[in-house]
Amino acid sequence: MLKKFSKLSKKIIRYYGQTNLKIIKNGGLLPLKDFIVSLELIHHIENVGIDNRNQDLIEYTFGEIILGFILKILAGNKRLFDYRYKDDISYFDLIFSKNKEPHENTYRYFLLKNGYYHRIFSRILFWLFMSQAKRIIEERKINSITIDIDNTARIIYGHQEGAKKGYSANKTYKKLFQATVWYCRELNLLARLELRPGNFHSINNFFKDLKLMINRLKKLGVEILIVADSGYEDQKVMDYLDDRGIKFIFCLKQRKTVKNRGKYAKKKEIFQDTGIQVKERFPNVYTNPYREIYVNVSDECDDNGQYYFKFAAGKFTNIFTTNLDWEAIEVYNHYRKHAIIEKIIEELKNDFALGISHNDLIDYNQFMTQLKGIAFNVKSLYLENLGNIVKEHGYIRLSTMQNEIINIPAVIVNPGNRKIIKFAASGFVRVKSIYKKFRYKEAA
Repeated sequence: MLKKFSKLSKKIIRYYGQTNLKIIKNGGLLPLKDFIVSLELIHHIENVGIDNRNQDLIEYTFGEIILGFILKILAGNKRLFDYRYKDDISYFDLIFSKNKEPHENTYRYFLLKNGYYHRIFSRILFWLFMSQAKRIIEERKINSITIDIDNTARIIYGHQEGAKKGYSANKTYKKLFQATVWYCRELNLLARLELRPGNFHSINNFFKDLKLMINRLKKLGVEILIVADSGYEDQKVMDYLDDRGIKFIFCLKQRKTVKNRGKYAKKKEIFQDTGIQVKERFPNVYTNPYREIYVNVSDECDDNGQYYFKFAAGKFTNIFTTNLDWEAIEVYNHYRKHAIIEKIIEELKNDFALGISHNDLIDYNQFMTQLKGIAFNVKSLYLENLGNIVKEHGYIRLSTMQNEIINIPAVIVNPGNRKIIKFAASGFVRVKSIYKKFRYKEAA
């Protein structure tokens, strides 16, 4: 067993003996736990939520249970109650006031009594976004933000209450939910994450949700740009955004009427260096009161391997409508950055297990969806504090964060009934900036 750990850990074991120490593999979660507390997230949750569990059975506070959920998600526990996944009990014992991790039945009982709290946790997710967005905007002096909107299918196997059949490319006859993602590009934070029935179209309830979101985002005092794919391009949505002074870029569906309008579009430009042709149709009261931009890309994919839209060979297949006054090629280049939301969705489904159904209760899945949105924002904010690491690696996924920052071997020593966490010096090199802010000291 000792061969798996560093020479420093072996020295500590020989010095203290093996009777009063435990070895943990994910010691990097220790400062992360303190960071979550410093965000006042748990304090806010305890003030907003009301614990409906039987008072005689409560051993752990509302905030402690939620903290345990968030840390389990960030530690990589994709199925929270899967017998195949074993948590590092030695570490999780340190989180709770009882110095003992709650049994899995405690978590299940908690969700049984508080499963409908997904509405409250949706507001908590947005509170975390707004509170941190104000701070980041002031520190970085950001003048505008871009909200990318997209949705993705989430497969549901077996019978599930509330699940509806819907479109899925590879699981046509399986029931599924749809997760709608609202992502702020400049801040790397989720503003909203919602689980919807699979038979809902993208535009269903979108206008209502958009108005609520815009009213709140306006309080940030910055310019707002909405970017979304086809399915959201409704005329009343665009009229509302234009009236509120909100910029937008919507990708249009490849309908016959749109293609016909593209044939007669004026102001054709060809960019020889990139092989891109751009045509533009100016606002028309009878067809579309906003600019329409038609883009024809000669190559099938770009340098990064990302496929362009290709509905008809040799025709203008990328069609956008916008109220921006930028050059047409600038609008297209800005829309191409919308591809980042596909990366975010992939990370949510693979690393945060957004695509996994946990049990047969829809409220439970809604609740876990909001917790994963909160965990994503915690991860982004935590990495922001590790500025040097982010600059070296660029965008860091949760899986990379687990390997580089969280999975740090540590030793818990109990001399005189005191718990002291000892780390190898190499562990502090990875997260040096964050350790300076908390109470942990480098092991000798």
